[in-house]
Amino acid sequence: MPVRGPMSFEMYDVDKDGFISEKEFYDVRAKRMEQKANMGMPMRNAGNAPDFNAFDKDKDGKISELELLKGQNERMQENRANKGFKGNMQQ
Repeated sequence: MPVRGPMSFEMYDVDKDGFISEKEFYDVRAKRMEQKANMGMPMRNAGNAPDFNAFDKDKDGKISELELLKGQNERMQENRANKGFKGNMQQ
């Protein structure tokens, strides 16, 4: 399991049915958080991490690979925008 960066769809889709269930989503996230904590790298801002519903755009109770990729890209863009905004505030 990667320690940094977005996780692949395959990492989340534990049962390999082509979708990520809510249980898979939270189980894998908890496992990653535990792994990072054991390495002395606790996740900062874990409380701000998007929940299952933020990725399940069509609200069908599961996340497709496309939904995951779109959600991860949105999150990365938000993070970049927020970092840029903070940087401009300090000048």
